[in-house]
Amino acid sequence: FGNVITNILMSEVQRAAQDREVAVSIADRTIHQLHTTYGQAPPGTIIAVGDSQGRLEVAKVNGNAASALNVVPGAPIQVFWRT
Repeated sequence: FGNVITNILMSEVQRAAQDREVAVSIADRTIHQLHTTYGQAPPGTIIAVGDSQGRLEVAKVNGNAASALNVVPGAPIQVFWRT
């Protein structure tokens, strides 16, 4: 599918965020919201979502996020939150 899978656990993201808004930055793109399902965003949207293994992934709804963002395995990703 071209989803960008990370080794970042969603449980750790949620625990560290402590109810603050979380954002994810990858390939000069910032995603300002965590989604719980792909259906929460329109087709073609780049989203951050938890995968079935409980890890953070970046996906393109009905598309290939790795290709759209031009990223390869090992590409840096940042998770941050606003205070």
